[in-house]
Amino acid sequence: MDLKQRRLDLGLTMLEVAKIVGVSEATISRYESGNIKNMRRDRINKYAQALSIDPTLLLNEVEWDKAAEEFEKGLQSDSEWLKKYLSERFSDEDVSTAYELIIQLPQFNKEGLIKILERMDELSEVKKYLAQI
Repeated sequence: MDLKQRRLDLGLTMLEVAKIVGVSEATISRYESGNIKNMRRDRINKYAQALSIDPTLLLNEVEWDKAAEEFEKGLQSDSEWLKKYLSERFSDEDVSTAYELIIQLPQFNKEGLIKILERMDELSEVKKYLAQI
């Protein structure tokens, strides 16, 4: 959800929203730029109220950001294993392409990640068809 656009659609300033939520304008600016993973639950409700949206929309975004952060930490610690795993199964060029995509996964929003996973599912079926030839 584009929080800034929602605020603008409602004709609210960052200062007005900040007063409702009980934070600074800088904090609202961080939220609007996508940095909401550390938003406290009491602020989620106030922020949702200020923007006249369902708080679960914000809660889902907060949880998504935390999950992406955890994925990125795990990916960093397992990067050598991942490279080895990919190199055993694919050409060097394919490994490079796949690895670059995988390390960028935490930067994608939920819709983008879903599309990537759908395509990965499709690609995983290629072997099934190759085996039939």
